[in-house]
Amino acid sequence: MADMMDENSRIFLERSLRNGSAILFTGAGFSSLAANLTGQRLPVGSQLRDALWPIAFPNDPLDTSSTLGEVFDTAIRFSRPTTESLLRDRLTIDPSTLPQLYNGYFSLPWWRTYTLNIDDLMSAVQRYFHLPHDLRIVSAIKESVPPPDILSAVHLNGLISDFPNITFSPPQYGERAARPDDGYTTLLRDLRSHCTIFVGTQLDEPPLWQHIALRGEPPTGRELRPKSFLVVPSLSRARATLLDRLNIRP
Repeated sequence: MADMMDENSRIFLERSLRNGSAILFTGAGFSSLAANLTGQRLPVGSQLRDALWPIAFPNDPLDTSSTLGEVFDTAIRFSRPTTESLLRDRLTIDPSTLPQLYNGYFSLPWWRTYTLNIDDLMSAVQRYFHLPHDLRIVSAIKESVPPPDILSAVHLNGLISDFPNITFSPPQYGERAARPDDGYTTLLRDLRSHCTIFVGTQLDEPPLWQHIALRGEPPTGRELRPKSFLVVPSLSRARATLLDRLNIRP
């Protein structure tokens, strides 16, 4: 989709990456090139849902209309230890499987990095590669976001080590939304003021979409919101048009 980027956008993106003013935001697809300790690629949402299904509904055929969050909510209620074991097996990364792609991403001087994932990819990257800077791994479930002079990787939904105190199911998202949340508050402030590169997400997660929408519509006249970019192999015409209204380009 590189041909969809105009020259002005290309120049703006390069400048933002060089001067350290851009934000990296990752979803499940970003981790899918790494393998876990069992040798399997890290699962995307639907694959993790399918793996959790036998725990949640051991006697029922898979219902593909159920979401990952819904199945997780039932699985953890039916068998918390089995659910935790499966998540740790599937989401703990074998650092030796990491492709150089991750070294490239995390060697850039980001303003801040955010992720929806609870896997330990960022910790594995920091252990395996000789990055030009230290990266502080932050669980937004239990920590405040450091100031920008400390390069941080913020796990908005927590880390696998926080289990069961992670944000995964609809009730858990509801609980987070009902109270002050430093992680999402800082994210919203950053989205409003910095170029953001979204990788490994279709931008269809309801909590994330809520914050993206809060960037607001520009007033009549000049666009004041920072231009941002979605790295994705394909995108529907309707979603591209919707994102363009939010100043997000594929």
